Amino acid sequence: VDLMNEVMTIDMRVRFDSLLSANNQYIILASKNGASGQLSWEFGLKRVSGTYRITFRGSLNGTTVTERRASTACAVNTTAWHHIAVTWNRGS
Repeated sequence: VDLMNEVMTIDMRVRFDSLLSANNQYIILASKNGASGQLSWEFGLKRVSGTYRITFRGSLNGTTVTERRASTACAVNTTAWHHIAVTWNRGS
């Protein structure tokens, strides 16, 4: 499947053993890495200014990476399961 022209959803349940302790640390939850000239993406959790944000990083050419993250903080902890999802719509 050529994700360059497709739609995809990443959907998971996660429970963290530990959380990020420093700002700008990043946990990759799912990824697909392509060679130069190919689509690559990472979906994860990032600590920003003391809060946690769901983050999606994507590259349409395997080189230039664009990061998008949730505009609001999300509540995560090590005592519960969390449902996390992201969608990719290449045409939008």
